[in-house]
Amino acid sequence: MSQSPVCTPIDRLAESRQLVIVIGACLMFAAMTAWLVFLLMLLKSFIWNLYQAVLVTILTEAELTEQEDGRDN
Repeated sequence: MSQSPVCTPIDRLAESRQLVIVIGACLMFAAMTAWLVFLLMLLKSFIWNLYQAVLVTILTEAELTEQEDGRDN
């Protein structure tokens, strides 16, 4: 038994809608994953910059202490 001429376009439209929904969901998942990776890279950079600032402060303080000890002798 063949399908009616009205049902065939409706079936194709329903199939294409499902495909569009799946593709849209995949694109949203990819966008959210990329955003998460971007945020993790920002966090990594922030932590690295904070580490560098603390390290420079510690080394500068140690050098100043050495210079003050050299003046006292």
